[in-house]
Amino acid sequence: MKLLRPIMFSLLTASPWGQAQSVPAAVPERPKEAAGTPAAEAEVAALKAEVRRLGEALADTPDSIRLLSQRGDAHLFLGQFKESVADFEKMIALDPAQDAPHWRLGIAYYFAGDFEKSSAQFLRYQTYEAGDRENGIWKFLADARRHGVDQARPMMVEYTRFDREPFPDLYDMFAGKMSGEQVLAALEKKGLARDGAPQFFTHYYVGVNEALLGRPEQGLVLLEKAVASQWGRTAEGGPAYMWRCARLHRDEVAAGKAAAMPPAATGLAAGFKGDAGIARHPDVIFADDFESGPLGGRWDETRNDGGRVLSLDDPVEPGLGARALRVEARLGQNTGGGLTTWFESADRVHVRFYTKFDAACDYVHHFVTLRANRGLQDGDRWSGFGGAGLKPAGDTRFSTALEPWGDSGKITPPGAWNFYSYWHEMKPSADGKFWGTSFRPDPPTPAAIPRDRWICAEFMLKHNTPGQPDGEQAFWIDGVEQGRWTGINWRTAETLKANALTLEAYITNRWTKQEVNVVHFDNLVIAKSLIGPMGR
Repeated sequence: MKLLRPIMFSLLTASPWGQAQSVPAAVPERPKEAAGTPAAEAEVAALKAEVRRLGEALADTPDSIRLLSQRGDAHLFLGQFKESVADFEKMIALDPAQDAPHWRLGIAYYFAGDFEKSSAQFLRYQTYEAGDRENGIWKFLADARRHGVDQARPMMVEYTRFDREPFPDLYDMFAGKMSGEQVLAALEKKGLARDGAPQFFTHYYVGVNEALLGRPEQGLVLLEKAVASQWGRTAEGGPAYMWRCARLHRDEVAAGKAAAMPPAATGLAAGFKGDAGIARHPDVIFADDFESGPLGGRWDETRNDGGRVLSLDDPVEPGLGARALRVEARLGQNTGGGLTTWFESADRVHVRFYTKFDAACDYVHHFVTLRANRGLQDGDRWSGFGGAGLKPAGDTRFSTALEPWGDSGKITPPGAWNFYSYWHEMKPSADGKFWGTSFRPDPPTPAAIPRDRWICAEFMLKHNTPGQPDGEQAFWIDGVEQGRWTGINWRTAETLKANALTLEAYITNRWTKQEVNVVHFDNLVIAKSLIGPMGR
């Protein structure tokens, strides 16, 4: 962890995340023994006395960030998680600069059971220090407890920088690329099995992973080894902090509270293995799995500059069949391409598709767009197209697009998921023009979309009663809802309906620097209700 402001410091040590971080000296460092022993009881008594002392001091100086920091840690180690959260949150209220670096608040949220806030806090820390896999592990743990392991894995932060042992292997384990046994074997092979720090962290996090996967007995054995670690028990500063966290995790597993939540609810596609036959479902409006017919044969419009942009290739992914749409955009030669279809609309329109960004893919300017047109005939079917930088009339057009957002190059390509929307009540941009309004989930700096991996993306638009603010939009990634926005007055006329979808990868040279940018699409479905990931 990076250095926090000096007011937080009473002891500067190597943090559990491997950078400089404050650990208040007010928290008793000794004794630290198993629960129920005289030494453990003495520690509890000392922590309680410290909470009382700090409370008295805070009565005189209630805005002392240093004292709040110390008491927040003491509350955490006593298992008083809500009280710990309150102290840490007050620190941030007094000085917002404490927010992004405050990984301890993420831990407090986690043990308090507020997994949504815990994940968000670790994601904010990612903007402060982008190379700490241990931070990414805690974010994953929070996501897994909230959504289930299968849904949390695609949400994991992508790391490329070197990290200390054993965290590269541990991170791969949580990602499902290694088993706990393989991580332990790798530690032995590297000659680190008797090295205090790697041994402690391996026992700790492999134990947590076992419990998360529904194997609490195996997890408890390893967590007991972590708690019994001589290195951990005699560590100072940051490592001592994580030793106490290991003990909290041990107690949580022993109480049967550490298993991941079941996967998120599924939609209509769950009943169709590989989407086979999904077009027959009464709620499905349009579907294309690209398995048969010519490229774009089911679509109304094709944008394929010189026939060099769009092609069909093998998705090499179980369940996605033998063909997928490949879009190859070449900077300086074209702006990409895509397909458009018009359809009879519904009160709610769900659009679900699978996509994969190649490993070298840069920023994508526009992606998958749902447009509202005045009708389906003649010029009316085009009223929702064009108009960049202009405010739409409420009876002429509105649109929303699920697409990557790069935050002016601050987020790793291709960016993070967001909505890019035009409607008649949108606000002007700083330049006075009406560029699309971005709808982004909290926190405001989300993790980058992973590349070289198939992702199931879905978004929904609910039409409003004309002139009334009762419209909605929401999106899901791999079956997990990421954000929902209500109270939107999309339109003023009943005849204006979301009835055209464009599936594309559109690039410009504004932020895109990579010459060749490849995006894949497959199993596109438009429906009147939640679609969800395909059946397996």
